[in-house]
Amino acid sequence: MNFKKVKRFVATLLSVTLVCNGNISYATEEKNTETEAGNYAEEYKPIDFGLGNFTININANSAYLKWDITAEDAEYISDHSVDVEVYRSVADMSNYTKIASLNSNCQKTMSYTDNTLLAGNKYFYKIRISGYFDEVGARVYHSYEGAFVEYAYNPVKLINPKTELQLSVNTLSGHRIRVSWYQIYAKGTKVTAYQVYRSMNKDKGYKLVSKVGNVSTKAEYEYIDNKTVLGKTYYYKVRAVFSNGKYSEYSNIVIGLATIDKATILTAKSLKAKTITISWKKIEDANGYYVYYKKGSKGVYQLATKINDNNTLTYCANKLTNGKKYYFKVVAFMISDGQEYTSEAIKGKYCDYYGYQKESTKNKYRRIFGKKKYVRYKSSLSARKHMKTIKVRVWDKSDNGWYTRVFSLTVHKGIAPTVKAIFKSLYKLKEKDRRPIHDVGGYSWRGKGSTSEHNQGLAIDFNANENYMIRNGEVQAGSFWKPKKNLYSIPLKCKFVTVLKKYGFDRCIWNYSDKEYVRDYMHFSYNGGR
Repeated sequence: MNFKKVKRFVATLLSVTLVCNGNISYATEEKNTETEAGNYAEEYKPIDFGLGNFTININANSAYLKWDITAEDAEYISDHSVDVEVYRSVADMSNYTKIASLNSNCQKTMSYTDNTLLAGNKYFYKIRISGYFDEVGARVYHSYEGAFVEYAYNPVKLINPKTELQLSVNTLSGHRIRVSWYQIYAKGTKVTAYQVYRSMNKDKGYKLVSKVGNVSTKAEYEYIDNKTVLGKTYYYKVRAVFSNGKYSEYSNIVIGLATIDKATILTAKSLKAKTITISWKKIEDANGYYVYYKKGSKGVYQLATKINDNNTLTYCANKLTNGKKYYFKVVAFMISDGQEYTSEAIKGKYCDYYGYQKESTKNKYRRIFGKKKYVRYKSSLSARKHMKTIKVRVWDKSDNGWYTRVFSLTVHKGIAPTVKAIFKSLYKLKEKDRRPIHDVGGYSWRGKGSTSEHNQGLAIDFNANENYMIRNGEVQAGSFWKPKKNLYSIPLKCKFVTVLKKYGFDRCIWNYSDKEYVRDYMHFSYNGGR
């Protein structure tokens, strides 16, 4: 929600007669309603997005620009798509032109690669924010003239091509070892080949094992060592052969370990509440697997289980916290001549059987539509195929006190478990934190082309009459909203609202500008829409 809590001026235009009976207040004349007439020019305030950590990495061919979106509240970044413009000037700072317009897609870190640089030129860069989208319903756009942020180390220019060999190494399947390096250049001569040397002792005993020829304009070259022994350690170095018959200096020395194939985690899913089930690829040489997990990136891995069976390829972690991210590490092991050889794979996964606060837009779309994009149903018949009707218990209140009511509620089947959990949590609230519910609504077809989340079964309305919807001072639905006088009117902040937010449902209140606003107090949406 992109509004700040400020002092409101509310004028009572029409009176409502309230009858107090026992511990409950309720409206007796719905024709006398209260409307809001506050000073929204004071209340509306654009989100003060900023740009930080602006860095540029230069190589022989391009400049890689990277920066972060900043905001007072991190939730603003994940709820908004921010537009950023990139400007560049050549030789001096007098001729800046826009070279790119990018969108953050609700991500904190953004980047841009400039591939149009020429050797010898000096380049100056600056960036600025030009606007942002509220990622809710119709994606309302806000113009925003952000201040320019110049790169602190302007100007930049292409670096000289590398003249020294630098090796990298990694293990491939079948105990193979891959050594790779980038092309180098030498003034007045050309590289005709690369010689690869191997030893089992870092300091001596190197022998030529391969000559990599056919040197062309490729940027990267490699040597794959197929003649390794499991468990052995190998050392590699490379030098270039020039057309004039001379050699380059030897490269750095890299170490390769011939070990079993790397474990690969294939899937990680919350198939039941408070659980994550992972599966991994079978490693033929392995005797079994260790499974570790930790809560959050700063947690400490702990052993979950040791599997002494090469055919068991799944593990289910339970008693997890919904909405929290867990990291799993699968370590394949093999025993050979009394020696244990291992390889590992790591994967992070949210425990997300239910929706949760600050859930990413992509994850929500996957939960609802099974894909990474939003899908609008074209007809009520089409929408109905994706709905599910559930039974929910709520508290209501009469002159004699609290009592239970049961409603049938139709929602999208993708969030049906989440909605059940919401109502279960609401029902468990302590008496002092309860809000009585006398009507609740979910799926409702509003017509083709409507942006209403009720069309999608992704919104819940509570006590519509006592939690009205108001647009620019005009009541659109319901009669009033008086949380201090009427228990059926749900306050902005209370345990009831906290439960809904915990499961990813936000109240739909938007301030588009100082004169345009919508406040739908009855309406809570999983997708942030109308």
